[in-house]
Amino acid sequence: MASISPGRRSGGADWRAILRRSFRRSAELLGGAALFVLMVFLALALVSYTQTDPSGSTASGSPVENWMGLPGAWASERLLVLCNRVADRVGQKFPDVLFGMLAFGRDGSFTIDRADQL
Repeated sequence: MASISPGRRSGGADWRAILRRSFRRSAELLGGAALFVLMVFLALALVSYTQTDPSGSTASGSPVENWMGLPGAWASERLLVLCNRVADRVGQKFPDVLFGMLAFGRDGSFTIDRADQL
């Protein structure tokens, strides 16, 4: 009869793999919490944005009025600059994309019909 030591089970789970999974899960939860805090910070900074706050594009000697202080003033200004650039690019391309969607059907064939050509 083979004896098995009381501390070991045959076919038991690998404790290193379990520990690795638990650390990974903890890191995911901490990362999610950090992203949530960053989202709240940016939302409050954007809501309280004032154009006269000192930031990268404003040389102002006025006091910071942003609820998140100087980091919030800088973050909101940089975010607005970035989003405006993206919005400009999308706005410039929108007529082209709209024409492409209207002119070409789902099958890729050119489908503009003109009544005066009939």
